[in-house]
This record gives sequence, C-alpha cells and structure tokens, in this order.
Amino acid sequence: MADQTTATPINDKELTAYIVTTLRGAPDELARVEAELSNQRYELDTSRRQLEAAELDAKINAVITGKNAEERKLQGEQALMGNSTVKIQRDYVAGVEANIAGQEVEQKKLSRQFQAAMALAELQAARMHLMTTVNRKENGK
Repeated sequence: MADQTTATPINDKELTAYIVTTLRGAPDELARVEAELSNQRYELDTSRRQLEAAELDAKINAVITGKNAEERKLQGEQALMGNSTVKIQRDYVAGVEANIAGQEVEQKKLSRQFQAAMALAELQAARMHLMTTVNRKENGK
C-alpha cells in the first residue's frame, strides 16, 4: 500500500477492493512462504549434518604432531580452518540460515498484513452498518 502521508484518499469501492484482494491473496502467499520455510529448515538440517561429517573427516585426516593437549587442540582447529570442504560447508550453512531468517521475516510481514486487512474489513463493515442505520433513521424507516 502507498505511503499514507502522501497518498490520495481512496473511496469505499477502492478500499473494499483492496481488502478483498488482500484477504484472498494472503493465505496462498502465507502458505507459499511457510512451504519454503519448511524446505529451508530441512535443508539446514541436512547441511549441518554434512558440515559435521566434513569437520570429522578434516579432524581424522589432520596431521597432529603437538606434544601437549593445547598444541594438539590448536593444530586440530587449524586443520578445520584450512580445510576447503569445511569452509564451503560452513558458508553454505550460513547462507541457508540467512535464507531462513529472511523467510521468517516475510512470514511475519504477511501475517501482519493479513491481520491488518481483517481489522480493516471489520472497521469497513461496521462503518457501512452505521451508515445504513443512520440512513434508515433519517428516512424514517
């Protein structure tokens, strides 16, 4: 919807059309976003398991020659940091997490828009009912 500070006023017909369009389209749009979110969460679970496998593989194949626990731990961490598969998998997991965050924001936005359209529809219905009641009283019916 346009910025309310500069938008021209709309009439009842335009308002009703906006409400109907929003209420008709929002459920499908929400369902699409929720399905995408579900797919992304599954993808995140899968990619995290792949990351764990890559990290385990890097640790197993690392050459650890340290003489004490601190040196061995540091060498293990360096092996992880230097492993290209681990780097790629970490980047991929971060990307999926970012996609999920974006989808969650979109889902919340659509939900708020739907709730706002519902409230607007209720207000419009109450306004129309009031106008009908006032007209009847004025016309003596």
